[in-house]
Amino acid sequence: MSNHTAVIGQPIEHSISPKIHNFWIKENGIEVGEYKKISLNKEDVKSFLEKCMSENYKGLNVTVPHKELVFELCDQASPIAEKLQAINTITFSENKIIGDNTDPIGFKNSISSNNQAKYIENKKALVIGAGGSARSIIYQLQLMGANVVNANRTESKSEKIKKSLNINFDICSLQDIPVILKEIDFVVNTTSLGINGTNNSLVDFDLLKENSYVYDLIYNPKRTPFLMNAEQKGHQVQNGLQMLILQAAASFKIWHGIEPQISDQLIKSLE
Repeated sequence: MSNHTAVIGQPIEHSISPKIHNFWIKENGIEVGEYKKISLNKEDVKSFLEKCMSENYKGLNVTVPHKELVFELCDQASPIAEKLQAINTITFSENKIIGDNTDPIGFKNSISSNNQAKYIENKKALVIGAGGSARSIIYQLQLMGANVVNANRTESKSEKIKKSLNINFDICSLQDIPVILKEIDFVVNTTSLGINGTNNSLVDFDLLKENSYVYDLIYNPKRTPFLMNAEQKGHQVQNGLQMLILQAAASFKIWHGIEPQISDQLIKSLE
């Protein structure tokens, strides 16, 4: 069957995107191939995209660490993807690779308006990491009225984001995180630390401002040690599942022209 869709990344074993998309494909009776997950090395991405075009793929989702690379390989991109220079959704159309990014809206809509007002608007937010996901989160947090600090191992990557997005935010090294934690209301981890048994010990939650909000983009496992540690210290926590579902819904609509339902049945199927 033609018109396949899939997600590409590395690591990819943890991804539950196939469960989400295949649930909606079945629910809506769409006659397309099964949505799959495909592990790809950086050097294989270009040839794989070419293969997808020749094999009549409908589209791809793109996850860590290929979002910025795929932007370079697109023939055209949506205004938001152009701004972010990072892609999470590809559509193959008329022998062209068209890129979009549904991460910012997925992130925003995953946080209740009450929590946005309490922890983000005119508050200080720490974004850890400087990859394609971090670009989306920094961009969206700025739009939501946060004062952003970006911490990354390589500060030059943070500077690159600042320059390409043409927005102003503070930058600090990973070593300097403890110094600023007492001022931080909202923390978001955009790194892959926490997947496949890796440990994220970048934040000492004893030093974090009392009753802050800690968000980890990782959704598998549902509770990373990062979130468990934050919760034990009395902070509000959220994983990336809701964002994943919301950005998936936006991708699904781009490909299939249908707004999928985010039902209790879907959520249950992911547990």
